Amino acid sequence: RAVRVLAGLDYRGECRHAFRRLGILTLPSVYILDTLLYIRGNEHLFTAHRDIHKHNTRDKNNLVTRYCRLEKCQKRPEFMGIKLFNLLPHRIRVLPLRSFKTQLKAILVRGSFFSVKEFFDFTFV
Repeated sequence: RAVRVLAGLDYRGECRHAFRRLGILTLPSVYILDTLLYIRGNEHLFTAHRDIHKHNTRDKNNLVTRYCRLEKCQKRPEFMGIKLFNLLPHRIRVLPLRSFKTQLKAILVRGSFFSVKEFFDFTFV
C-alpha cells in the first residue's frame, strides 16, 4: 500500500514496476537477500562438493544440501539458503561480501520478485 502511495498508483494498480523504479525490495526479496547473506557470510560452516571428492565436476563449487525428508525441514533458512546460493552464478558467489551484497540487491530490485519461486525461475545474465 505504501509503495502504491509513493508511486501515485490507485489501490488496484500493478506495483511491480514501482518497486523497480523506487529501488525498494519486496518482502520475498528481503528474505532472499538475508538468507543469501547468511549463507555467504558463513560459507565455512557448509560442505561443498569439492570437499567431498576431488573429481573436477561442473557442480564442484555448489554447497551440499543436507537430507530433509519433511517439507517443514526443507523450508528452513539453511536448506533454502543453500538452494538459493547454488542458483547464483559463480562470478557473483566469489565476490567479496560487500560487493556480493551490492550485486545481489541490484538483481533483486531488477527482478522485484513476489515469491521465492519467481527467483528460482529467474534467468541470470
